[in-house]
Amino acid sequence: MKSLKPNIRARRNRAGTTSWCVDAGFCNSKRLRRFFKSKAEATCYADKLTVARKNQGDAAFSLTDEQRVDAIGALALLAGTGATALFVAVNLAFSACSKSVRILPP
Repeated sequence: MKSLKPNIRARRNRAGTTSWCVDAGFCNSKRLRRFFKSKAEATCYADKLTVARKNQGDAAFSLTDEQRVDAIGALALLAGTGATALFVAVNLAFSACSKSVRILPP
């Protein structure tokens, strides 16, 4: 089984300073790495990634930051309506294809 904990490594910069790299491996053919000035920051970020992977799996990393913010805003607008983001997206896709086709709510 693949380890959920990202690797943390010290990296020597050209200027001679040390930065810390958190390498979470690959997700959607992209390597997930972030760099920090201190080991404490890197460890904190790695712990957050570990919790996110345990809770949501690799799907937690397949969205960009902009997509996550957009989804949060959309879900906030839909709160209390009984509709889901998927329902609205499907209706929008069908209405773009044909004005006569509508999907009824579940």
